[in-house]
Amino acid sequence: MTVTQDQATAGKAPEQRRHAMQVRKRNGDLEPVDVNKIVKAVERWVADLDEVDPLRVATKTISGLYDGATTAELDKLSIQTAAELIGEEPQYSRLAARLLAAYVDKEVRGQGVASFSQAIRHAHQQGLISDDTAAFVARNARKLDDAVEVDGDLRFEYFGLRTVADRYLLRHPLSRLVVETPQYWLLRVACGLSQTPGEAIGFYRLMSSLAYLPSSPTLFNSGTAHTQMSSCFLVDSPRDELDSIYYYPSQQAAASNPRWRPVGLGLMGLQDAFFALRLPFDSPAARELSTRVQEEIYLTALEASADLAERFGPHPAYAETRAAGGELHPDLWGAPTDGERWALLREKVAASGLRNSLLIAIAPTATIASIAGCYECIEPQVSNLFKRETMSGEFLQLNTYLVRELKARGLWTAAIREQIKRAEGSVQDVADLPDDVRELYRTAWELPQRALIDLAAAPT
Repeated sequence: MTVTQDQATAGKAPEQRRHAMQVRKRNGDLEPVDVNKIVKAVERWVADLDEVDPLRVATKTISGLYDGATTAELDKLSIQTAAELIGEEPQYSRLAARLLAAYVDKEVRGQGVASFSQAIRHAHQQGLISDDTAAFVARNARKLDDAVEVDGDLRFEYFGLRTVADRYLLRHPLSRLVVETPQYWLLRVACGLSQTPGEAIGFYRLMSSLAYLPSSPTLFNSGTAHTQMSSCFLVDSPRDELDSIYYYPSQQAAASNPRWRPVGLGLMGLQDAFFALRLPFDSPAARELSTRVQEEIYLTALEASADLAERFGPHPAYAETRAAGGELHPDLWGAPTDGERWALLREKVAASGLRNSLLIAIAPTATIASIAGCYECIEPQVSNLFKRETMSGEFLQLNTYLVRELKARGLWTAAIREQIKRAEGSVQDVADLPDDVRELYRTAWELPQRALIDLAAAPT
């Protein structure tokens, strides 16, 4: 015997006959909410996230839905649900980021964009991309489209990708829909800075790996119709007059930058390296590592600048610099520059000069460090657990190195999490933690300030 829907519900009260909760798809059709579909959507992104529970995300997502909600709202709710679980398990940050990347991808594809070259063409039609970049991409469309690394989005943490989606991705001037995915964004930045497709692809892969990111003005503007990409300008000393002092007329900057060609290469994530190697921030081993890292960056920058000077000539003001007289930066404070590389460099600089007057900087990297998912600049961590408030919302930040270590020791328990929260991210008074853990995971407020000065002043 077959029971029809009308027969099955005929004798039931109105609230029992109510239809199942439905969501509205992007094409306008309604379909019943299916927890299994949500679970599968989450499971797609958790292959390497062994601490994530897809069913938990799906059921919490459904509990926040209302009848007739759109699938776009469902996607947003699943992202929010995963983000709310970060305080218990840091892997939910990666999940939330991946769900956000999928949401952005749907938004871009909904505008008929299915490749990088199509994204550039679409954005160019809206006046967002420069003619030069559009032509460059059109000439090399196949190579550039094939270079896009879809799995690159798997590297982002949630706060980083949320920042990218809200602030960096180009948007349609009228609909405000995102017109590029995170990987299209990075490849667009690379194309705006490159002269050949091979150069662009190599630069893109470096950025996609999050091993290097240029500063925010470059990430905002490279390849676009507004190509101002300098973070700051180097100008001559102002006159002794108030008007003159107050990751400066513009005429001065325009004249100064090409004359001195300064760049500011810096690093971020020094604290990450110390955590990974289990080096307390104020230890002699940490100071030695920092010194060697800075030497490598500066030496490599000098070598590259000398190579460029060999090809294009030194910067116009090179004759006015101390380097022209044979004095490199480390010489000015007596830092050791022993070894064959330094000797070869000095010979090359004497022969060809330098293309840039300044090369390295203690860059703040506040935003690009968040994008890369590492600690800012050369700074120690501020806290092991804290809430960051930005224009994009509130985000829980958790020291993943601490969590990983406590898990390995069987100490990442609800009781210890609660103690860390009550201590506003400090582990110093958590009696259940070993001394070496408490020493390693001190915050900027708990480290001796002299240690930071010594680290910064160590001769390179």
